[in-house]
Amino acid sequence: MKSSIFILFILFAHLASAQNAIDAIGTWREHYNNTEIAQVIKGDRYYLASKNQVIAYNESTGQVEFIGKSNGLHEIGIRKIAWDNKYEQLIIAYNNSAIDIIKGDQVYLINDIKTTTLYNNKQIKNIKLSAGLGFIETEFGWVIIDLNQHEIKETWQNKDISVVENLYKISSIPSVINIEAKTDSLKGIAIAPNLNKWISITGPSKPIKGITASNDQLILSPFSNYQKGFATYSDKGWSNYFSLQNNPLPVVDFSIAHPTNPVFWMANTNAVYQYDGNQIQLIQQGNIKNIGFSKNGNGWILDEQKGLLSIQNNNNKVYSFPNGLILNGAVKMVANQQEQVWMTAPSIQGIYIFQSDKYYTTNSWIQKTTGANNGNLPSNRITSIVEDKEGAIWVGTDNGIGIFNCGDISKDACNAYLPIVKNNGFNAYLFQKEIIQCITVDAANKKWIGTNNGAWLVSQDGLSIIEHFTKENSPLPTDTILQIIIEPNSGEVFFQTSQELVSYRGTATKEVLHQGQLFIFPNPVPPDFNGPISIKNLVENAQVKITDLNGKLIYQTRALGGQAIWNGQTYEGKHVATGIYLVFVRDDVGNEKGVGKIMITKGY
Repeated sequence: MKSSIFILFILFAHLASAQNAIDAIGTWREHYNNTEIAQVIKGDRYYLASKNQVIAYNESTGQVEFIGKSNGLHEIGIRKIAWDNKYEQLIIAYNNSAIDIIKGDQVYLINDIKTTTLYNNKQIKNIKLSAGLGFIETEFGWVIIDLNQHEIKETWQNKDISVVENLYKISSIPSVINIEAKTDSLKGIAIAPNLNKWISITGPSKPIKGITASNDQLILSPFSNYQKGFATYSDKGWSNYFSLQNNPLPVVDFSIAHPTNPVFWMANTNAVYQYDGNQIQLIQQGNIKNIGFSKNGNGWILDEQKGLLSIQNNNNKVYSFPNGLILNGAVKMVANQQEQVWMTAPSIQGIYIFQSDKYYTTNSWIQKTTGANNGNLPSNRITSIVEDKEGAIWVGTDNGIGIFNCGDISKDACNAYLPIVKNNGFNAYLFQKEIIQCITVDAANKKWIGTNNGAWLVSQDGLSIIEHFTKENSPLPTDTILQIIIEPNSGEVFFQTSQELVSYRGTATKEVLHQGQLFIFPNPVPPDFNGPISIKNLVENAQVKITDLNGKLIYQTRALGGQAIWNGQTYEGKHVATGIYLVFVRDDVGNEKGVGKIMITKGY
């Protein structure tokens, strides 16, 4: 039996020497925990199968390459790998019974076993190779692949095993030789016979289960889930910490970045710590439910027994809970710029808002629910809370999103606005009937929304959908998005899924206060480049004009936060010719200005 297949062409020139090499806007990267290696084989290089990625190691050069969904593979969940010496290609079988074959710069997908409905159990058990054929042992029998044509040649069920054995002598075909290897969470991977030679493998060395935070220099990801320590990510890549200055680190469940100082707060259920990049310092002990910072730098600690503790400039103040408030279970919390603390109410009862006397004059507690005049929430089950750049509070629930713009809650009405978005020709409340796992605000005040149905980017007001990524149309390993973190300087968006961590190079970056030298990427623009050109290090909402050398205006746009995007085309949608183009940047009043050049090679 022959079967048709789908072929995807991939340029493996994009394979990075580390899974952390940053690329152009719109590109993806994996940040996988590769400390568990299921299989190591030798082909033209060593190939190491981790849970969701293949690592290629060239022993002579020391080069390490990572092969995953971001650069060609169609699936995650690797079950078996094998090297075909005859046609010099790598065969990858997945847990869902799909098969990828990598030959040169092409990836061939054989999806027939995965999609067939003829058999209940289709799991792949083994791979054998002989004379240009791939013998795939499954629970229902043998599938024979023509490795030259990359298609299924024959399928034999278990009842016909004696027939296929007589034809091909499968039992006498040698099995794939698996090579011994060992892993270490800090050192990396070692391959026999050189088990003392460690190969550095970047990425978190433990699964990330805690609440991640980021500032201008660092992303900090607690391991949590009874695992001590944390991982950090910077422009130098990933680092893993289990001790500092020879002192073991505690288990950390939450983290948050100080808005003005280069420090993080980290916490577990018993204590709050401060981390400055070198050491941790105990801040507070108690029954900790959550931590937060307002944009003014005021720290807030939610203590189940003591109440809300405010810490600023070593001045501590405790605010008691209202009568009847008992914090059971996990509590989401955010402190806004008016020094109001928003938190999930216990037992699916909406949200509680505490207003301190640090901005308004009156301390006050108030509860908000689904009542039309008592909050107007889309649901009382609150799943996420975030403050945007304009001070609005976005509240995610198991039935969509409500947006609050509240003043003094002790005397002003405070009800949610439910955005109505048009999608597929129909009007509906934003993410109605969707469980909102998380909400994150980018530098342009757009919102990234994590759901059980992938990741979404919506406009500043939530009235239009800009992007929707799923495991089917992107390298996301799964559609369940638990956390979204943005690295502000590059605009890279990190998606913590229920499986692994991946990132996407977004369009919005943090603005600069004063206009300096522009950073343009790529520059020069190579002939084969077909992505957007980014112009970074801009003041907020800067005007950007692009002209030719004669001063003719080619294109004009606005910065998204601190970055502008140009597609290399004129207003008429025509690709510009080879040459040098000038970039002029200024703010609205003309105080901040900048100039740059872009070289386009061989047209764009």
